[in-house]
Amino acid sequence: MDTPAARFSSAPALGPAGVSVPVEVGPDRSGGDWVSRRVCGNGVVSVSWQQVSVGRHYAGARGTV
Repeated sequence: MDTPAARFSSAPALGPAGVSVPVEVGPDRSGGDWVSRRVCGNGVVSVSWQQVSVGRHYAGARGTV
């Protein structure tokens, strides 16, 4: 029953002996299977005739699908 702020923090990960561990970056999204799309004003992204709602707060942002 923690609050979101208590449960999810941006503190760096610590490895053995308290040494900071670099955060891994996600997978490479530059291949032919990935496309970049802008989120419409109503919060919807369209790819290959499919529409996915990601929320109005992302309107205007670009995302990789």
